[in-house]
Amino acid sequence: MVFCFALLLSEESAKKNARAFYLLATTQFQQRALKDLAAKPENKSIIFAMNMHGEFDRLAYPHFEVTQFPFLRTDQKGFLEKICAHRKDLLRLVFAYIQKGIINSWEKILQVVFPAPKYDLRETMCRKNGANVRYVALSDHIVKTLPKYISTEGIHICALPLPAIYEPLKEPIKNKMLRVAVFGYGHSAMLYRLNVALQGESIKEEYEIRVIGMDGRGTEDFPRVTWPIRRVLNREEMEQLAEDIDMFLILYEKERYVLSCSGSIIEAHRYGKPILYLENPCIDAFNDKNHPIGIRCTDVKDMAKKMKRIIEEYPAFEKELAAFRQNIIKQREKLDIRNNLDRIRKIIDVAN
Repeated sequence: MVFCFALLLSEESAKKNARAFYLLATTQFQQRALKDLAAKPENKSIIFAMNMHGEFDRLAYPHFEVTQFPFLRTDQKGFLEKICAHRKDLLRLVFAYIQKGIINSWEKILQVVFPAPKYDLRETMCRKNGANVRYVALSDHIVKTLPKYISTEGIHICALPLPAIYEPLKEPIKNKMLRVAVFGYGHSAMLYRLNVALQGESIKEEYEIRVIGMDGRGTEDFPRVTWPIRRVLNREEMEQLAEDIDMFLILYEKERYVLSCSGSIIEAHRYGKPILYLENPCIDAFNDKNHPIGIRCTDVKDMAKKMKRIIEEYPAFEKELAAFRQNIIKQREKLDIRNNLDRIRKIIDVAN
């Protein structure tokens, strides 16, 4: 199967001539197809494992919709001004717009001609769970939380940290003011709300919120927000822009990543950046109260107040930042995939 890759088995499994397929991302259709294959007698010695990611959050909040902008901005630049500002990229932007329109049109046509079958996620998870079918939760919090939303009896669920290899960290750059960043895809609607809340705090000291990603919509008119590269960035560009950042902002709602793992927290560990985040089951699981790696906020207003304190007391806050970094370093050792090979072996071992 083209969307699977084979993993090396333990010696015990190898003696039994067993093999394993590990599906990195699953749709319900793929889950069902994989389980149908696993149920065939000739495949009983093959382990079929699949990551729990993406749509699994629908088990917890089936009707949740991502927060949108509260209203249309009326103070943005006019259409002609925007064209002038992007005149160098105009041809590329026009081509991208046309290309997107063509792709969307074809997608709609294909959806009508070949409608995707609709399945119930609970039913999909509960069907055909043989001994050789494994669901892989990419964070320990998922295994603990899942029974609240579905009976896990008969479902083989294993935990494995979202795979990442952590390289040695660079010494943090000392700043004269607080610099935070949204790293990666981000959540521009929540970032907009945060900046509105920060304006209400009347902060006089300097600070920076940097967008290291392709989506900073709605933040153009906030003077403390910078968006250095307004396109898809490569990894080297992202790393360079993150070098002098004190903290990563994680602005996901509490209804997200209940039964999946956010890549944002992994990126924070990758670069040794403490986090400033909105309460969320996934991120909470990494922010141990006894060994915190950042600051938890109940909502954007609470985050704005806590940011104000940090900004106004920045020199004194550096000690707290250093403690967060040390705790991140300790967590990195536990999360590094090289230190979790035994977990992988157990997932793909026929004997388990």
